[in-house]
Amino acid sequence: MRTKFDYSSTKNTFTLAQMVGDFKTREPDLPAIKYKTDNGELLLSYKQLQRRIYALASYFVSIGLKRGDKLALLSDNRLEWLLVDLACQVLGIIDVPRGANISEDEMKYILNHAEVTATICETPGVLRRLINISNQILPQKIVVLIEGEIEEAEIPFVYFSEANEKGLLLLSNYENQIEESIKESKPEDVVTIIYTSGTTGIPKGVMLTNGSICSNVTGMPEMAQIVAKDKFLAILPAWHAFERTVEYTVLNVRGFIIYSKPIPSILLRDLSIENPQYVVSVPRVWEGIYDGLLRTLKNSGKVKYQLFLFFQSVARFWFKKKIAIHEQIPFFSKDEYFKNLVMIPWNFLCYLFCYPLFLLGTALIFSKVKAKLGTGFKCGISGGGALPKHIDEFFNAIGIKLLEGYGLTETSPVVCVRRYLKPTIYTIGDWVPKTEIEIRDENGNKLGYGKKGIIHIKGPQLMKGYYKMEEQTNKVLKDGWFNTGDIGRMDIRGYVQITGRAKDTIVLLGGENIEPEPIEKKLMESQYIKTAVVVGQDKRMLGVLIVPDLENFNMLFKEREGMKFETLKDLIEYENTKIIIQKEIQRLISYSNGFKRYELIGAFYLLPNEFVTGIELTETLKVRRNVVYEKYSKEIESLFAK
Repeated sequence: MRTKFDYSSTKNTFTLAQMVGDFKTREPDLPAIKYKTDNGELLLSYKQLQRRIYALASYFVSIGLKRGDKLALLSDNRLEWLLVDLACQVLGIIDVPRGANISEDEMKYILNHAEVTATICETPGVLRRLINISNQILPQKIVVLIEGEIEEAEIPFVYFSEANEKGLLLLSNYENQIEESIKESKPEDVVTIIYTSGTTGIPKGVMLTNGSICSNVTGMPEMAQIVAKDKFLAILPAWHAFERTVEYTVLNVRGFIIYSKPIPSILLRDLSIENPQYVVSVPRVWEGIYDGLLRTLKNSGKVKYQLFLFFQSVARFWFKKKIAIHEQIPFFSKDEYFKNLVMIPWNFLCYLFCYPLFLLGTALIFSKVKAKLGTGFKCGISGGGALPKHIDEFFNAIGIKLLEGYGLTETSPVVCVRRYLKPTIYTIGDWVPKTEIEIRDENGNKLGYGKKGIIHIKGPQLMKGYYKMEEQTNKVLKDGWFNTGDIGRMDIRGYVQITGRAKDTIVLLGGENIEPEPIEKKLMESQYIKTAVVVGQDKRMLGVLIVPDLENFNMLFKEREGMKFETLKDLIEYENTKIIIQKEIQRLISYSNGFKRYELIGAFYLLPNEFVTGIELTETLKVRRNVVYEKYSKEIESLFAK
């Protein structure tokens, strides 16, 4: 985990294009993809998958796309996404992915900034948005619509099925050219530009290379024990680096990708039918399964529900003793380690005492939960946000292994992941091979074990930089080290525990990245809101702490009701204050103002004191988020407790 890596040594020559070229020479007949269509299920072997990729690549060559061109891939996870992406890889085309919910403003900025000259649209809605901005972007060599139909389009486009059919006819003419292009691919080639932030800030284009992505592709299988023929349910957006890199990893080991959806009813059905070994997801998926289990048991009667609560507490207690005995917990000092050693005999007795009750709970309840995941389930891999402690404990305690990982788009994305054979709970796991991690203070000094600081990373998975943003790149990349902006601490063996975020970006349980400042600025357009701080890290939704404007409220209430409040404390206790704030939030943070569903505010808390310069505010009146989060931690937790 802490082995030094010689970065001056010969680089790995493996590329994504070479991976695709190898599909027909190594286990070509193994199943690669299962995808549900309107006409039933489509099953592709690796040889067949390569033929589809080469056909699309042939079409791209025929219309003049070439190495270095930028192609926007505006689609959610589906087979066609993978085909387009891998066709780009074999030709050296740089794809610029984004989800189908992209707004016109996002689309215009990203396509212009990345100098995109070809666009793939998943739906007519996406194509219509492209049409609306077509006179404000570069001329497109090709526009492709994956599904649906559109009449009287103002710009030329082709349907994906048409492009695929033409590509198959052209394949024999271009196959040799494609093979030569694969040989030209290099580890240092930029293969994708993934834009972060979206409408909630100025998007930054993260440039990832063959080398950065493939370091994850080759490093993860051993850690998660992924082998050939393992089935993976694919449910996350492929334009996120997490899902994308996992799919590459599965293909490289000759695993089997089965497309599903993160909708509980569909996911549980596919788990039961397909019997996958792995599900890669965000924490919200597991929280949804847990909440659904609780609802079912509550509706089954008081006795069953109380039995579940009892056996759940037994399982958690038994599990905590088990991981303490096996040293699968972090130790942030040598004292903690030796205290655990001393407690091993006691923990072992507790473990033995609870084991019969745990077996009874398994027979009565937990076995039924495990059965819903199918007969071949090995583990779930969770990323895109911190796994809630109670969810982590529950599933691991009842025998459903969850491996938590950590990473960023800028790190391709995996930095750490728990090992399958001996996961260390309450941490983000082992370092991916060839990765180095340091915890540093605000001045860049390395901190010792147990000390909280900013996580810095060095390794082959690091991005090349932000596209056309040298200043922003230099802020986070110095001397080969990447400043993640995340706060954590390291235990005596090198395991890292995330404790917060130094940077402002909020990551919800669903993996959505949100910049809070634009939301806060919008809220403070209200005359009744003096200060707003958006919160919600690792939660289902956003919340906000609000300092009301006492003066403006007094003006309003004096005119309407003949009332005046002396303090903020008195003001926030008045029910009409809360009603007005609620209406202001709904008015300002809305779809009509350009905000997405996950950017809406789910709860608010009114603070009784104004922020003070030097405490909650800097000298330039910027909010010190870490101070606010710590000072009002109870109030923040209360927002999400309901």
